[in-house]
Amino acid sequence: MTDMVAPMDEEPTLLVWLDSMSHGNGGWGRLSEYRKNQTPDGLRHESVGWIFYEDAESVSFCSSRGVEHVNESDFNISDIMQIPKVAILERITLAPKKR
Repeated sequence: MTDMVAPMDEEPTLLVWLDSMSHGNGGWGRLSEYRKNQTPDGLRHESVGWIFYEDAESVSFCSSRGVEHVNESDFNISDIMQIPKVAILERITLAPKKR
């Protein structure tokens, strides 16, 4: 896939993805205690937003955007996140709310 710099998606997308997690407070601890807490629950995340860039390696999206915009590809955006595609488990396009 080539880089995609296109108008921002009209529909928001739900991304389900995996992240890494640090255990403990950076100090000493018992190995037996850390082993008890090794579950995949804390690694799975869900994010919703509008995709505005995508390439072969990652997807970039914002979770907030201004309603008014200069043109189809120039919005005021906030809360930008970039997720590596290898971490994405699921990608679901959401239907816009009818007004």
